[in-house]
Amino acid sequence: RITEATNGTMKVKTILWYQGETDAKNGTSYSNYKDNLTNIISDWLNDTGVADKVILGQIGYVTTAGISRTRMDDIRKVQTDLWANNSNVSGGISTYDIGNLQDGVHFKTDAEIQEVADRWWASIENVLYGTGDGRGPIIESIQMVLGDNDTIFLNFNESSLPLKIENYTGTSNSTALGFYFRRITGAISGDEIVNSTSVINQN
Repeated sequence: RITEATNGTMKVKTILWYQGETDAKNGTSYSNYKDNLTNIISDWLNDTGVADKVILGQIGYVTTAGISRTRMDDIRKVQTDLWANNSNVSGGISTYDIGNLQDGVHFKTDAEIQEVADRWWASIENVLYGTGDGRGPIIESIQMVLGDNDTIFLNFNESSLPLKIENYTGTSNSTALGFYFRRITGAISGDEIVNSTSVINQN
């Protein structure tokens, strides 16, 4: 297929990959998904002999029946871990905040498809051409103030791009518009949901 698509030149600059919803539905473990994805990325790069990067997208939160938040987070964590720890991988799009998808999985409306395309281009432009900002601020640490159950400090790697925090209950057909916080013992809920329309910069 690569030979046919490239007219025999095998000149492939990069590979874009966005997948994982079925693995989440099937209950694929973190370790199995990581091993499988790592191996297939290596095979792709060896097959092309030219491309030296895979730009890996991160799946959003699928709302179809049979897929739990824990299973989705296992897949999503593999994707972000490979961004950070695999030299053959660069960070691609994140889509958790795009719309309430009609079937809970696929981008179908013109607005959804345009948003996905814009994010892919931002990633490509940054990874391949060194311009633009392919992704937003990255959390480096989270700190809860001792004795103060109402304050959490989020420390980011940059302050140029603000973040907006809004509430998200994790219920079906709802969208994570900002950050969703979870205690070790379970999801934050009720009055504990972070609910602020203010713009949060670094620190």
